[in-house]
Amino acid sequence: MKEENSTDPVLQESTRVKGIALRATQSSYDIEGRWYQDVYGEFGMTWEDYLANYGEESILQFYGVRTIAEYETPEIDAYRQEVDMLSMITADDPEIWVDNTGQSNAEPQNTGSLYHHAFHAREIKEFANAAGVPNVATYGRPLLYSDPSNEEFVPFLIRKINE
Repeated sequence: MKEENSTDPVLQESTRVKGIALRATQSSYDIEGRWYQDVYGEFGMTWEDYLANYGEESILQFYGVRTIAEYETPEIDAYRQEVDMLSMITADDPEIWVDNTGQSNAEPQNTGSLYHHAFHAREIKEFANAAGVPNVATYGRPLLYSDPSNEEFVPFLIRKINE
C-alpha cells in the first residue's frame, strides 16, 4: 500500500510485514492434523490420547463448539485448514524469529507444555527451511537448537525495522 509519490512521508512507508517474531507459540491451530502427527509424532501421541489426557472440553473450547459432533463437521475441517499456519509458509514470507525454550522437551504433561512445547518451534523452523524462509530459531529445555547468530528478540525487531 506504499504510495511512493505521496507528499506524506507516512504514506511513503510500506505496509508489508518485515519480520515475524514468535515466543512460546503454537506451530498450527490444526490440532488434530498437525499436533499429534507432526509436532508430537515421536511421542506416539494419538488423537485419542489427546482427548483422554486433555479432555474433550479443551478441544471444544479451542474451536468454539459445544460438542464433539459439532467439531466433527466439514465446517470445522475447513476451518482447521484455514488455521494451519505451517501449510501457509511460502518462500515470499518475511523472516521468522521463534523461541520456545520455556517448556521441557519431554512428552507434554499439561496444557501449558502442550500448547508451548519446544517442538512447535522446531516444526516452524523445519517448514520455514523447506520453503526457503530465513529464520532465527531457538527451542528446547534443555536447549535442543539455537540459531548460530544467537540473535535475541529485541535486536531482531530492531534489525527488521531498520531494513
